[in-house]
Amino acid sequence: MSTERAQRWGAPALGAVAGVVYFVIFMAWGEVWMAVFGLAVMWVYSALLVLGSRRSETVALMRGEVKDERHRQINLRVSSFTLNVLVVVMVGAMIFELARGHDGRPWTWLAAVFALTYGGATAFYSRHG
Repeated sequence: MSTERAQRWGAPALGAVAGVVYFVIFMAWGEVWMAVFGLAVMWVYSALLVLGSRRSETVALMRGEVKDERHRQINLRVSSFTLNVLVVVMVGAMIFELARGHDGRPWTWLAAVFALTYGGATAFYSRHG
């Protein structure tokens, strides 16, 4: 399977698999309604990615269809913006939890994973990229 094809089908496939995982977990807990709801939401999301990508450039980009340099630049800007929002949310939530007298988990772990990944990736790509 080509890289382009794998990218195009990655998000819909992951959504479909996540729906099955939700279904299994909630069924194990005896939560039939949540099992069906989780499966349905993820499968509808996956179907919308596949069907919507034919008519919408936005949905096609969300599906992973990066066809040219313009799409790559949009994808980089979107990724960077999302990263910045998530950092603000993680740090803000961690500070909020610490201010409430809690230990800040799981936000401290997420922030640590982010910092290590970002630092490691920056070091790697500054040398190899």
